[in-house]
Amino acid sequence: MFRSLSSRVALPFACAVAVVLYAGSALVQGQQPPPPASTPAVAPSDPQRFGAATTAVVVDVIVRDKAGRPVTDLKAADFQLLEDDLPQEIGNVSLVAPASTLAAGGAGAAPPGAPPPAPAGTVAAPTFVALVFDRLSPEGRVLAWKGAQAYLESARDNDFAGVFVVSNGLETVQTYTTDRVALKTGLDEAASRATANFSKSADRVASSRGDRSPSTSFTASAEHSGPTTGSTPTNPGGALPQVPRSGPGGAPDPAALRERALLEVIDRMDRSYESMMRDEQGYATTNGLLALIDSLSMLPGRKTVVFFAEGLAIPPAVQARFESVVATANRANVSVYTIDSAGLRVHSDQIATASNVNALGNMALDRDPEAGGKLTEALEFNEDNLRTDPSVSLKMLADRTGGFLINNTNNLAKGFQLIDADRRFHYLLTYSPKNSDFKGEWRRIAVKVSRRDVQVRSRTGYLAVRSPGALPLLAHEGPALANLDRTPLPTEVPVRAGVFSLPDAKHPGRLALLVATDAASVTFQPDAAAGTWRTDFTLLARIKDSAGQVVRKASQPYRLSGPAAQLEASKRGDILFFRQPDLPPGTYTLESVVHDALSKKAGVANSSFVVPPVKPGTLVASSLLIVRRSEKLPAGEKTADNPLYFGDLLLYPNLGEPLRKSADKTLSFFLTVDPVPGSAPTATLEILQKGQPLAQLPMEMSKPDATGRIAHAGQLPLASFPPGQYVLRTTVSQGTQKEARDATFTVVE
Repeated sequence: MFRSLSSRVALPFACAVAVVLYAGSALVQGQQPPPPASTPAVAPSDPQRFGAATTAVVVDVIVRDKAGRPVTDLKAADFQLLEDDLPQEIGNVSLVAPASTLAAGGAGAAPPGAPPPAPAGTVAAPTFVALVFDRLSPEGRVLAWKGAQAYLESARDNDFAGVFVVSNGLETVQTYTTDRVALKTGLDEAASRATANFSKSADRVASSRGDRSPSTSFTASAEHSGPTTGSTPTNPGGALPQVPRSGPGGAPDPAALRERALLEVIDRMDRSYESMMRDEQGYATTNGLLALIDSLSMLPGRKTVVFFAEGLAIPPAVQARFESVVATANRANVSVYTIDSAGLRVHSDQIATASNVNALGNMALDRDPEAGGKLTEALEFNEDNLRTDPSVSLKMLADRTGGFLINNTNNLAKGFQLIDADRRFHYLLTYSPKNSDFKGEWRRIAVKVSRRDVQVRSRTGYLAVRSPGALPLLAHEGPALANLDRTPLPTEVPVRAGVFSLPDAKHPGRLALLVATDAASVTFQPDAAAGTWRTDFTLLARIKDSAGQVVRKASQPYRLSGPAAQLEASKRGDILFFRQPDLPPGTYTLESVVHDALSKKAGVANSSFVVPPVKPGTLVASSLLIVRRSEKLPAGEKTADNPLYFGDLLLYPNLGEPLRKSADKTLSFFLTVDPVPGSAPTATLEILQKGQPLAQLPMEMSKPDATGRIAHAGQLPLASFPPGQYVLRTTVSQGTQKEARDATFTVVE
C-alpha cells in the first residue's frame, strides 16, 4: 500500500484573489477599444483583474527597436497572437507607459531606464521589484551588490523593492519599501551574508572525480596519467579506466581488478553525494522562488524578480518544481530577470559543458565492455549537465517568464536599464481563447508584430485552468484542478475523503484531512523491455469557505515505479493523502480530486464539514472517528504532532468504506476530550438508525494523560448488527456542558 499518512506538511495559505492569468501594470494610457462580444468584459472597478470564472487571458508584451529602445506607437492591428499555433482574436490592446512619454509621441521617446517623469497631477501606480541573491561566491556577491546599486539609481518615488537571500530557505533581508537608505542597508547585508552552498560541495566532488579521470575521454587507458593540458576534466558518467591485462590469453590483472573495485566504491559514493547535493540545491532555490512569486501574486500590475545567481540546478527530481515556478510566475504576472553573478568568466562554462558532452560521445563509441551499465547513467547526467550551464538554466527561467538573462559582463548597469524599461513600457493584449475546454494543460503563446526590425518578447504560455483558486499553482495540479470545472463531475476513479476536527490547546482549529483511492483504480503502465512499471497520478484537496473562496489547497503527485515482479502486489491496497490544516471556526467545503495522467481519467468528491469554535475553559471534544485499521509503528517513526496516534498505534480513519461482518468482527472508534479541570467527565454511547435510537449504554472514559487530555478508543461487536446504515453517537458531559459527536457507518455481510 502506498501511503503518505506520516506526512506533516501543512496546506499552503491561499492569500491571493483569483486572477485568470495576468494582471496588468500600473499606468495604462492610449486608446482602449471595447472588446468584442465574445470576450468577457473586464470589471470596471479594477481593469487589470479578472474574476475566477472569466476566460480572458492577458499577455504583457515587450517591443523594442534595433537600438533596444521601447516601441510605443503600435496599434491593435500591428499584433498577431497565437495559442498553440492557432491565431487568436485580440480583443484589447493597451500600452503601459509614463504619461509624459505618450505626450511626446513616437517610438522610443524615452531612452531605456530613463523615461521622463510624469507631469504634475499624474500619479503612476507603484511597481514592485524583488532583488534575490542566490547562493553566491564572495566574488559573485560583490558583483551582484554592484549591479543592484544600478536599481537604486533608477528607482522612482513609487517603486517598491525588497531584498531577499536564498540559502537553506528564503530569507527576507529588507521588506518592500521605497526607502532608498533602508534598501542600501539591505543590499549591504545581503552582499556580506554567507549562505549554504550545496553546489560548491558538489563541485568539489565533481572535481575529485575529474582528478581520477585520466583524460576527458571516458575510455582512456590506465597508462595515461594526468589531465589534458589546459582543461579540467570531469567524469560525469562514473566510468573508470580499463583494467590492464596480463598473463596468457590477456587475462585481467588481479591487482588491477582489486584497485578498480575500490575505485568503483568511491566513485559510486561520490556520484550519489553529488546527485543529492544538486537535488537539495535545486529544491531550496525553486521553493524559495515559488514562495516569493506566490506572495507577489497579491499585488497588482507587472511584478519583477531580479535573480542573482551563478547557475541554477534543475536535476530531474527538481524539474516538476521548476515547472511550477514558471506556471505560477506566468499566472501571477511576475517576470524573472536572471543575472549570472559570475560576471566575465575566464573559462566559459560552455567549454566545460562541451567537454563533458564530447567525453560522453567518446564513451558511447569506444566503451570498455567491463565498465558495464554506465552509459545510461552518463546519458542521464548529460541532460542534467546541460542544465548546469548558467547560459542554459538561467536563460530558461528568464525566457519562459518574460524576462531575459544578463551574463558574461561585469557591467550590470545597462542590464538594469533594460529591466527598468520593461517595467515601465509594455503592451497588454487581451484575448478569449478559441479553445474553451480548459483541461489544465500547458498552452503555448507566441506574439508577433507586423513591423520589421523590432524585437518582441512575451511569456511563453500558461496552464489552462479556469478557476485555479489559491496560488501557487503547481505544474502537476493543472489537470487535477481542471476536473473541478467539468459538468458533470468525473467519476471514473473512486475518491474517498474525510475531514476530522482534532483540536488541542495550541491548535484549536487543527484538522486531519485524508483523501484516498484504490491502488487498482489508477494506471500501472508496464515497460516490458525494462522489466518495470510506472504510475503518474495526482491526489488534490481544495477547501472553500462559506463564501466560496479557496482558503487552502494541497496536492501530491505520485510518480512511482517498481520491478515488474511486484506489479500485482503494488495494485493492492489504498493510496492515502494526508494533511493537517488549521482553520478558524466556520462551515467549509472539501473538494477532492484524483487525476490519472496515464489514462486521462479522474474522480471528484465534494463534501462539507464544520470547524467548531473552541473557547478557553470549556469542555472540548474532537470528531468521532470510525477506525478502519491501526498500525503499530516503531518508536523512531512516531511523530509527536500527528493527532492520529493512540498510544503506539497509528489510526487510519474509515472514509465511508462499509464494515464487512465476514472480515471485520468489531467496530472500532476513537475521540479525544479536553475536560475542564476540577472534575471528571461522563460519557454515553448511542446507536441510531434512521434517526431512531436502537441502544444506549454508559461509556467509561480512559484516564487523562499528563496534559489532562483524554484519548479514548473503544470497540463494539458487529455480529449483532443487521446490514444497514447506522449512526454512532458519543455524548460527553461535565457539569452543565455537553458535547455530542456523530459518525455514520455502514454494515454489510
